[in-house]
Amino acid sequence: MSNLISPPTSNGSTASVFWQRITNKQVAIGTVLVALVLLGLGLIVVLRYVFLMLFLGIVVATALTPVVDRLRKFGLSQSTATLIAFGALLVIIGGIVAALAPFFVVQFVQALTDLPKFYAGLRTTVSSSSSQFLRGLGAQLPADPFSGLAGDNGIALGSQVTLLLPSLGSMLLFTTLVIILSYYWLYYRALAVQSIALLVPIDQRAGAIALWNEIETKIGAFVRGLLSLAL
Repeated sequence: MSNLISPPTSNGSTASVFWQRITNKQVAIGTVLVALVLLGLGLIVVLRYVFLMLFLGIVVATALTPVVDRLRKFGLSQSTATLIAFGALLVIIGGIVAALAPFFVVQFVQALTDLPKFYAGLRTTVSSSSSQFLRGLGAQLPADPFSGLAGDNGIALGSQVTLLLPSLGSMLLFTTLVIILSYYWLYYRALAVQSIALLVPIDQRAGAIALWNEIETKIGAFVRGLLSLAL
């Protein structure tokens, strides 16, 4: 009968033996590694906009690389070719903004003008509906919710626009920094790639650089394709 009874497990003793095998040095190293991982995650969260700007800068520079390479074939220096490429990019962006901005401004003003009339007609239609639920819903709708937009001779609307100025300034600053980062990446690209390759073992650096160049080529072609479709 006693042979049929299995001996009790020794999970507690196994765990105690496991913890006894861990030295203080291993505990310290593990604690440091966990702290470094948490610190790295914290830095990524805090500096997420910096990483985003750097990524977008590299993408823009990658899209302009063929233009710079083609200009270099005409005997231009790296700096001159880079300046011409970014000058052309800024001219194109400025031309698009200058061409589209008046259209959107007119449409925005027209929308502000027509919105109260559209809302009044919708409220009248809902209030006179044959459905009791829609009539109740129409009765709860405010009569003139847009009066605050143009109240006090447009001061209320002006204050709302003023509140948007910090966001517009941040967006403009973000775009400017992306362009600056893309310019420096395009100008110092070879040196930057070589510096990054130093982190790779020496017998794998050539393959890493080739892989990086292939990735940049594919991303640049993809971005240029998107820009062509957008235009």
